[in-house]
Amino acid sequence: KVRMLGINAPELADDNNPEQCWAQPAASRLAQLASPGTTVQLATDSTQADRDTYGRLLRYVQVDGQDLQLTLLAEGYAVPFWPRGHGSRSTSYLAAAREAEHDHRGLWAACPPEGTAR
Repeated sequence: KVRMLGINAPELADDNNPEQCWAQPAASRLAQLASPGTTVQLATDSTQADRDTYGRLLRYVQVDGQDLQLTLLAEGYAVPFWPRGHGSRSTSYLAAAREAEHDHRGLWAACPPEGTAR
């Protein structure tokens, strides 16, 4: 199992938690970018741990040279996140997320800011 490094996407529902805003569209977009069986390239980040607390590999993910995290951020399907402070790709990831937020793409248009009522 791999935890995509540098992003946090809305969570689908599980036994303990309800589905978060924009989770279905984010999951669908990831499936479009890397459907099951797709060959991916994984890259580490020397500023980050090798695995998270659940034992998942922490990696940047690419398909045919496309940085999937950067794409998800730019399209508004995720927000930047690193477990140990900003990672090596933080400059481009933060810029992509700021532009998506400014342009009200994806979750930036569909979801209320945390702490506000729907």
